[in-house]
Amino acid sequence: MSQEKRPPSRLIHNPKPPTSPSTLSEEARLAAARDKANAYRHPDPPDLPAQARDEDLPVEMDEWGDLVSQRIEEAMRRGDFDNLRGQGKPLDLRTNPFVPEDQQMAFKLLENNNFTPDWIAERREVQRAIEQWRTNFQRVVGEAQQAWAAAQSDSRKLQVAERWVTWIVRWEGEIVELNRRIGMLNLKQPIAHLEIFKLRLDDELRQVNATRRLAD
Repeated sequence: MSQEKRPPSRLIHNPKPPTSPSTLSEEARLAAARDKANAYRHPDPPDLPAQARDEDLPVEMDEWGDLVSQRIEEAMRRGDFDNLRGQGKPLDLRTNPFVPEDQQMAFKLLENNNFTPDWIAERREVQRAIEQWRTNFQRVVGEAQQAWAAAQSDSRKLQVAERWVTWIVRWEGEIVELNRRIGMLNLKQPIAHLEIFKLRLDDELRQVNATRRLAD
């Protein structure tokens, strides 16, 4: 039987149809969208001067301080601070540089009439409350540590440990109240850098070489 010439099977030979211009345009848009998404997820680091890229950047805060001091000294040697406006003249202390410009007049009126803004008076009260709490806190911690060291029996150590747990619970409640007052004050203060940091019991214990659990 003679073999007839048959067209190639589609399973064996299926050439890719030509790509239309519209398809290429769509693929380009998709590729651009993917690139933008990738750039958003993994932004490139900011450009640094060549000298900064070649140097090892500091890691610790002390190293940053040394670097800043070095840069200032280099700028002084270059004369970057020469001929600044007001150089050699007395400072103008008629305005408070820490008060926003739109509140200068109000603060001046209060000062001239011996009035204190409410948030300043409240700030002093909060600071006194924090100092008083820390004084009492340090006294109790010292007494508890001495009692623990002097305990000769297990029953006495158990008593001291139970009393310590009671103080821990009490301090946590007192810190919650102090932090509430601090948070309210920080909202009232018009100057951001005067913000008072909230207290954390673990940090306060660390400052006096103590933990939440008394130990030998």
